[in-house]
Amino acid sequence: MQAIELQAQITASHEIHLKLPESVTASVAKVIVMYENIMPNQETFNAIEAARNGEVQRYESLNAMWAELDND
Repeated sequence: MQAIELQAQITASHEIHLKLPESVTASVAKVIVMYENIMPNQETFNAIEAARNGEVQRYESLNAMWAELDND
């Protein structure tokens, strides 16, 4: 038995998509998922909710954002 470590994102719909290297041949595999359950603090949670609700300032470019920040 061989092991390989891959990084993957867990989607909002609780899915993980894996792409194995070409060197891995077709066969049966066992998959172990290890993850950290990191809970955001209240400030981060509020920022995430604001972004989901469209309550954030959007910029056309990074330069536009920096220009506005320099004016404050």
